Amino acid sequence: MSDPLEPYVRMAELLDSAVNIVYCVKDSDSRYVAVNHAFAERVGRTNRREVIGKKASDLFPSERASRYDDQDFSVLRTGWAYRDEMELITDRAGRAGWFITNKQPIRDEAGAIVGLVALSVDLHRGEAEGSDDVEAMALVAELARDHLARTVEVNELAAIAGMSVSQLERRMRRTFGLSPGQYLLRIRVDEATRRLTETDEALPSIAVNCGWYDQSAFTRQFTRLAGCTPGEFRARRR
Repeated sequence: MSDPLEPYVRMAELLDSAVNIVYCVKDSDSRYVAVNHAFAERVGRTNRREVIGKKASDLFPSERASRYDDQDFSVLRTGWAYRDEMELITDRAGRAGWFITNKQPIRDEAGAIVGLVALSVDLHRGEAEGSDDVEAMALVAELARDHLARTVEVNELAAIAGMSVSQLERRMRRTFGLSPGQYLLRIRVDEATRRLTETDEALPSIAVNCGWYDQSAFTRQFTRLAGCTPGEFRARRR
């Protein structure tokens, strides 16, 4: 019987030269069996072989590793796939960047789950330029940035762009690689990270000014996306 992981392992070699795609394959124990070069770079390794056989806890800070372990457990035990999950990743140089991650189970011929494959796309590197919708998307971005402290509804974005909600959804995914809701969240978190890095503004104030109703809600969502609390993020950047 052929190894069901093998086609996905070979895919890592195909994606080895991709600079905007982070790719990995794990076995049923959540150990890495294949990664591309971008993944090795993301975890501070110069060679892909240094990652093979390790777990997330060997490579990532504890909160982020715990989150990945929870995702893996869901995929491996239930067969649920993770779709379009946003992540805020800080690289070795301290630069924060947005990724969209998808995970899905790998099954053998009998249908049993034997591993998982994960692929993350670097949104900064992948953002479209020269889109026919540049002017409309600029208006959308301006509205989102000018009203950080309140909830901006997707139908407001559609109205200012002169589109229906479904048209806006398609064109924002084409231009930014994100749904309108994901884009609004990205704008808020980007501003929060700027304030955490460049100012001494108190966390409750950042939370309210960036659209969260209190600090605890801000902390929960920021930690889910960035893998660390706002306070930890501020300390690391300084």
